[in-house]
Amino acid sequence: MEFILPSVPRHAFGAFYPSHAPPLPQIALQPMTVPDAPRNCIPSLHLAGALAVWWNSRRWLRWARLLAGLFLAATVFSTLALGEHYLVDLVVAVPFTLAFQAAWTVTLPLKNSARRRALATGAILTVAWFVGLRYGLSPFVLSPAVSWSLVLLTLGCCLALEHHLSAARSNPRIRGARTAAARALAPRPGR
Repeated sequence: MEFILPSVPRHAFGAFYPSHAPPLPQIALQPMTVPDAPRNCIPSLHLAGALAVWWNSRRWLRWARLLAGLFLAATVFSTLALGEHYLVDLVVAVPFTLAFQAAWTVTLPLKNSARRRALATGAILTVAWFVGLRYGLSPFVLSPAVSWSLVLLTLGCCLALEHHLSAARSNPRIRGARTAAARALAPRPGR
């Protein structure tokens, strides 16, 4: 997976970034050498962390949730504005975070359909983006509509699945059934 793309644009485009567009030969979709610069920052763990904080702040007080939302917005803005990530790095971070969110939602059993769907879809979309960016760039450059459709489909699907996962996690009937099952299987004193 090395050298998928130079993930830090300010290093890849040097003095041109962000004030001026780089010369046309530098933006062609071709391998480029980026000496002594960070690479492979896809998915953006900056965004993944901020998104995980935001998704798990639902039970927080309103002001704390607002701060988590501002942290998420500031992370998106700063990673793009400072040239730390390309937009695609942030897009891939959403299914990546969804997969981890589902994997670590241990209040739901793994057999829960919302948890399984979120885990599988997040993992599949993350791998699909890696494979697509590494080996299948031609559909992305056919038309901006193709690229933006894939981005919007990925984001919409992941946000809907995370919403279902959160709803299932906060459903007392599901949590109560798991607690009752755990109590039934727990060893009883005196036995």
